[in-house]
Amino acid sequence: MLREARGCILAAVLLFGLGAVLAPLYPAPGLRLAEALFEMAQTLHDKSLLEIALAIFVRNVLAVSTALLLGVGLGLLPAAAALLNGWLAGVVLADQPRAVWMILPHGVFELPAVFMAWGLGIWCGLWVTAPAPFAALKQRLGKSLWLLLVLIVPLLGVAALIEGALIAWLTA
Repeated sequence: MLREARGCILAAVLLFGLGAVLAPLYPAPGLRLAEALFEMAQTLHDKSLLEIALAIFVRNVLAVSTALLLGVGLGLLPAAAALLNGWLAGVVLADQPRAVWMILPHGVFELPAVFMAWGLGIWCGLWVTAPAPFAALKQRLGKSLWLLLVLIVPLLGVAALIEGALIAWLTA
């Protein structure tokens, strides 16, 4: 199933990379995202590992589900999400290069999951270019939701546990 959408998944990776490269040149959008993320992280300060991991998991599942489902609007939302999240990563890493060691442990699981979700959202948005558009939309959404459930959500679960453990360890 992923083979059909591989070009769109690659597009999501490239948009993320573009955002990361552009971030140091124009950091304002990434800084706003980083501030919002930092504020959210502060709310997790006195929580248990399980509460932190659950909060991260729910936020990530909602984010990728929204991007995937709203991708039917020509793939614009998942494309924007890929670009803006790359921008965020670029701003954070330009300011704190050692942050890669905080991102890497959970990013190994989270990044492939979100790239797939964004790519599948873009792919779903291209239903309008298919010879039988409404049949393509139904087929693409069905396949994408299946992958969301059996592959993306489990990857996000593992990532949330790792990220939650890192946050709990750092705030202890």
